[in-house]
Amino acid sequence: MSTLAPELLHSIFSLAYERTKPKAPLSRSLRPFYDAVKFSKITAQGAERVRSLLETVSARPAFGNDVHELSLANRDRDTDLETGDMQALFGLLPNLRVVSIRVSNPSWIETVLPTRDGVQTALPESIKVLIATCSKPYGGGYGAKALAVLQRLPNLNSVLLDFARNPKDNVDPIITKPALTKIEVLGLGLHDDASTEGDFVACFPRLRRLNLWAHGSTCDFLPALISVKSYQKVCEICLSGCPPPGWRFPKELAKFSALQKLSLNGDFGRVGLEAYSALRSVPITTLQVNKGCDISAAALETLLGPRGSCPTLKILQLDNLLGAYPPDFGRHDFRSGQFNLRDYGDNSDDAEWFLAQFELPEWTTRFSHSAYEQLACTARLYRVDLRGSTVTAHEIEVDWQALEEEVEEMRWEEEEQDRYERGELGADDPADRLGGGWTIHFRSASAWRDNEEEVSE
Repeated sequence: MSTLAPELLHSIFSLAYERTKPKAPLSRSLRPFYDAVKFSKITAQGAERVRSLLETVSARPAFGNDVHELSLANRDRDTDLETGDMQALFGLLPNLRVVSIRVSNPSWIETVLPTRDGVQTALPESIKVLIATCSKPYGGGYGAKALAVLQRLPNLNSVLLDFARNPKDNVDPIITKPALTKIEVLGLGLHDDASTEGDFVACFPRLRRLNLWAHGSTCDFLPALISVKSYQKVCEICLSGCPPPGWRFPKELAKFSALQKLSLNGDFGRVGLEAYSALRSVPITTLQVNKGCDISAAALETLLGPRGSCPTLKILQLDNLLGAYPPDFGRHDFRSGQFNLRDYGDNSDDAEWFLAQFELPEWTTRFSHSAYEQLACTARLYRVDLRGSTVTAHEIEVDWQALEEEVEEMRWEEEEQDRYERGELGADDPADRLGGGWTIHFRSASAWRDNEEEVSE
């Protein structure tokens, strides 16, 4: 073991730790690897947890060297965290690469994106990814001071910011537009402050991925999109929001000639079929619908095929719905032909309890079970690859429905058995002819669905 390279040893222990989550190293010789893996990713929720983390790292500075990812969040009832505590904590984490601060208290953001003149950010220069979101207004918005902080981080290549400008503060204008050429991934919350947001986006001339969250009622992505300078290099765009009726996809998407993937997040259920016609000139090959996003399955169907609104589409990644088999069970258990429901329930009530362990997808009015199956049929017709958690969730529901039929059959047989025992069945009744004996027969998994090949993989 000692002859292996340290990098390989670290990878081995990382995999082992993720699988077993041990509370302590197995031996003293493994302590360095254990500490490096255990403390590489730290999450602290609440001011008390942050203070506890500060105390731990202050007492054992070696731990701070192992921390590469730090995620902070405050609780609703938290008292203000002293700025000095946050600065001291970051000062003890010299090898940080990823920092995520998702809070409702603006004072937490002040440590990393200071608004006061002469105050420096507490972030170390090792930072590569910065996520800073605040549910309450903060400072002057996306302005010159925020850009100045980002400029001082030489290794930064991914930024996600989401906070509205505090109306009590003056707008922080971007008079001289810097060029942050190393940042290729930008995520920005849009709060109907079009001029500031557009100027901010224009300062990132080499973007390859762009995520936009529209918080306003109009769901206006246009100011940010038209400000992108690297529209010939952007390969992925994610649009998040709740578009109102009559909303259409921005026609400016067509200028992104290298765009391969478009992701949607939020509530696009009220978007009409005609809105998708704007995607005809957009060269995407993948459309992704993210978790919890309501959308019209019929609208997605209009995108497919050579005459569809998006003829270049090859992959439809549907992650909007979820499903799960009972604990310790998987797809193979129900489709191998070996599963017998009676092994898990001697009567219909027990069998029904087993079925209750399934987690079924929550279909919506616009994305119903039948509408999805029609979409899947059209996708097969035009050889569009259907992927994602929704595809899996549909398969799980198909298996559940087959078992539900078995439970109904069990319940009918139990009722007939009760009638026979009470003498309510005549000589011509099936139970009489069988001599009163009832045997419950279960179909094999292979008999559940004759057209199983129609289920998208």
